[in-house]
Amino acid sequence: MRKTLSLCLILLLMACAQTSEGDKEAEAVDKSTFLKLAEKAYSSHDLLMAASMYQKAISADPELIPARLGYARTLAEMGNIPFAIDAYEQVIKLRPNDSTAKRGLAGLYLNSFKAKEAETLLVDALNQKPEPKLFNSLGVAYDMMGEADDARQAYYSGLVLDNKDQNLWANLGLSLALNGRAKEGVKIMQKVANSANANPVYRQNLAFLYILTGQKPVAEKILRLDMSAEEVDKITSFYTRVAAMEDSGDKIKALVRGMR
Repeated sequence: MRKTLSLCLILLLMACAQTSEGDKEAEAVDKSTFLKLAEKAYSSHDLLMAASMYQKAISADPELIPARLGYARTLAEMGNIPFAIDAYEQVIKLRPNDSTAKRGLAGLYLNSFKAKEAETLLVDALNQKPEPKLFNSLGVAYDMMGEADDARQAYYSGLVLDNKDQNLWANLGLSLALNGRAKEGVKIMQKVANSANANPVYRQNLAFLYILTGQKPVAEKILRLDMSAEEVDKITSFYTRVAAMEDSGDKIKALVRGMR
């Protein structure tokens, strides 16, 4: 009888062990499958499906960082900013030094005009690995806070790493013009707006600087390159209101809002 009981017990324990191992294997397959499906949906711009699959992968493994990062990124692109912020914050709780999460969260903070919070994350990320894009974002954060000297230093630091980064040059020109150095700012923005890979945003920024310096006809001429007459009237009116603001940080925030 004892031998029979012992044998039954051993078989039971073996069955439990096999079941446990089977569950783990199934879980691994599930989270891997969900993650692959999420990435495929994201690459196909099916953001709703991507978000759903990322959630399933996270449910299968709450510490699966790639799924959490993908989920946060997808939410941000869907315009669910508060949820995207929370998703990035969850990643940082699990992995405090994750530079991808810090960058993503800093960008969302900037778009939400939480410049101080963005500054903290960007400085941390730059301490890990200096990159031109991070210096550019840091410069924007400082400009939003009205800290012009720190903003320019951030842009210059980024340009040391990549002297051809047009976004850094454009934001440097804008920062200079908004803080008493309009002639220098316009000169820099002219170079950017006339470069081979210039886009409409650069030309619009140049037009704003012309309005800022009282050259509305020149601004309208530039805007007509990309806009209808009705659109030109609308944006020149907007730029005129922004130019009349006293605080440079408020001007930056207004321009960011206007680009949305």
